[in-house]
Amino acid sequence: MKLIYRITETLNRAKNAFKRYPIVMVFIIISALSFIVVIAKDQSFLGSAKNEFTNPARFAYFFLLAAVMTMFVSLFFEGLSQSAKNQENINRNKLIKISVIIVSTIFLIGIGKATLFSDITLLEFENKYIYFGLIFGLVCGCFFAAKLFYHSDFIAYVIKIFTAAFISVSYSVILLIGLFSIYFAINRLLGVDISEKVYASTFVILMMPFNVGIFLSNYPRASASFDNYTLSKPIKALIMYILIPIFMVYITILYLYFAKVIIISEIPRGIIVELVLWFSILEVALMFILGMIEDSNLVENFKKYFPIIILPILGMMFYAIIFRIREYGVTENRFFVLAAGIFTTLSNLYYVFYRKNSNITVTIILAATILISTLGPINGYKVSAESQNNRLAKILERNNMLVRREIIPSSDLSAQDKLEIVQIVEYMTKKHRPWESKYLPNDFTNTDENFEKIFGFSHKNSFESKDDLSYYYEGNSSIDLTGYSRLMQFEVYSDVEESNTIGNYKLTNESGTVIVEYKDGNQYKKIFSFQMKDVLDKLRVLKESNESIVLEDLSIKGSSKDIVYKVVFTELNENTIKDSESIRYMKFYLITGNVK
Repeated sequence: MKLIYRITETLNRAKNAFKRYPIVMVFIIISALSFIVVIAKDQSFLGSAKNEFTNPARFAYFFLLAAVMTMFVSLFFEGLSQSAKNQENINRNKLIKISVIIVSTIFLIGIGKATLFSDITLLEFENKYIYFGLIFGLVCGCFFAAKLFYHSDFIAYVIKIFTAAFISVSYSVILLIGLFSIYFAINRLLGVDISEKVYASTFVILMMPFNVGIFLSNYPRASASFDNYTLSKPIKALIMYILIPIFMVYITILYLYFAKVIIISEIPRGIIVELVLWFSILEVALMFILGMIEDSNLVENFKKYFPIIILPILGMMFYAIIFRIREYGVTENRFFVLAAGIFTTLSNLYYVFYRKNSNITVTIILAATILISTLGPINGYKVSAESQNNRLAKILERNNMLVRREIIPSSDLSAQDKLEIVQIVEYMTKKHRPWESKYLPNDFTNTDENFEKIFGFSHKNSFESKDDLSYYYEGNSSIDLTGYSRLMQFEVYSDVEESNTIGNYKLTNESGTVIVEYKDGNQYKKIFSFQMKDVLDKLRVLKESNESIVLEDLSIKGSSKDIVYKVVFTELNENTIKDSESIRYMKFYLITGNVK
């Protein structure tokens, strides 16, 4: 009964969100209704909005941004009102509020017009970075907007916000699962057809007005004091006896790896950037929460020394990032990884020198990092375009192909230079507009004919060296599936270490070794592995000895752990880029069955 009472009380309290943040709730409802119209008209949330400036998707995104900005301004006003000590402060605050309302309204309309209603495309190219950067920046700002003037209890305040978010999301997800189950039962048992639009519209309603309403009704007030707030004993135990030891073991592993790199003079793997970056982000969050624990020597020592210990690791991460940037230039992904690294470094420096502070500065640094990275003159989109333009110019100048910013066609280039030009042009035409390149025509389309006309060589095959290999299955023969029951398609790049999962099967690339595992219960068990190099070497031998290659010539067969398997390669490529260094790519079918 107590649980039911609390649930009912929470739902009833949701209407308080309209009293406390009426404009925010109105904007959220309008945004949700616009998304529902998009669903009802079978329109895409992005693609169908091209050339349609009255498309409801544009209004949905605009009012969503308006809701977040209004929330930020409302919270700032809450904190501002709490800071007033006398009538003079009250009068000053009125002027500040009027000024903020005017400026924010002009800014909102300007940003909305620039990103949502000025271009024939919706949220493409730089607009998506500006829009979502502003959304995430303002969301981060909502954490500290009400506490700028009093923040000694800021950590507890943030924990309260996350608690409110957890409650609202839990209610929304549980209700969503319940309604979806009802829809499914009606369809299966009563034969009533329920459209996918009903499912999608239900999702929008529950995740926007319903979810936001519950969240805002539990949002902590700026006037409330959380100075006496303490973490529960289970949470303290989790942090002290599980999380802190895990972090210490993990950073030990990172130090051992970097010691190995230094000893054998090896270039750090690209994947190390992700491993260090995500670890450092989690470490910043953990250090933030540890500000609530002051009665433990373990925690105090961890707070004192860990931010110092992690700095050399971050330095090695920056070395790996900069190494790739020097080789291949800046892209949006590399820029944002670099920005995230700067955020974690600044946060750890803050923890080193201001251990007794409220940690509000960390959230301000995060919001500033997001906004600087997506808005303004040095955002990731502009820096990436400039970097790739400079990279292209250097290659062209090195081969005497650039005169007064005009490209002189030539085929007398090394295979490496041709490959890099192809990659840059593909990047600039896919991720950017052609006119953003300083050297391509404004109406350039990346076809083989146009490319060869400008650069003097084909962007497909002419840059392949004599050692390059390629194979493609044209579908002119059938694949024998006798004895097998499952067919899955995977693709692997030799320079990308990642895992892909389909059903119970997981495929991992580790430095050119492809490992296939099967999930049995809660654990993955290795079935088999193969070397990408061995497959390409076999292809080279077959090409030298045969006029044609059939599927079975390159297939891999076997059985392990009661599973029979066969790998059928449909596309293979190997490009030599530097001396003996090659980039390998393969696409294949993994076919499996149970041993009879």
